[in-house]
Order: sequence, then structure tokens, then C-alpha cells
Amino acid sequence: MSELINEGIIQFSEASASKDPVPGGGGVSALAGSLAASLAEMVTNLTIGKKKFLEYTEELTALKEEADSLRKQLLECIQKDADAFAPLA
Repeated sequence: MSELINEGIIQFSEASASKDPVPGGGGVSALAGSLAASLAEMVTNLTIGKKKFLEYTEELTALKEEADSLRKQLLECIQKDADAFAPLA
């Protein structure tokens, strides 16, 4: 995994607030998107298997897989944004 993805939340937040060029707006947006996907995945994990929602298991499973994929892609975008911006800094 990349350097920026492995940073802790506090360190990433402090780096984002600094005058350093990375992480920048793209990386911060990618992190926010990955957290949104995490919440969507959490909801599906909490809902799948409940009697009230058994008829939606197939749809929920598909949503869970999509949220997981998006979360991982967006985490990769944090480093991709930093790498793309580095030559300009």
C-alpha cells in the first residue's frame, strides 16, 4: 500500500492542513468518498441476514460488493492524486 494510505487519520489531517502540496484537495476528496463508501458497506453488512430484509439479500450483496470496490479504488486515488501533483509542486 502507498505511503499516504498508510498514514493515520491524525497525521493525514495535519498534513492536509499544512502548506505542503500533498495531500491536496483531490486526496482529501478521495478519502471522504472512501469513508462514504465505508458507511454504505457498513449498512449492507448490518442489513444482510435480517428477516425483515431477506427479500433484498441479492441486491444488498451487490451493493456491498460495489461499495467495497469503490472504497478500495478511492483509497488508491489518494496516492494517485499525490503522484500526479508531485511534478507540479
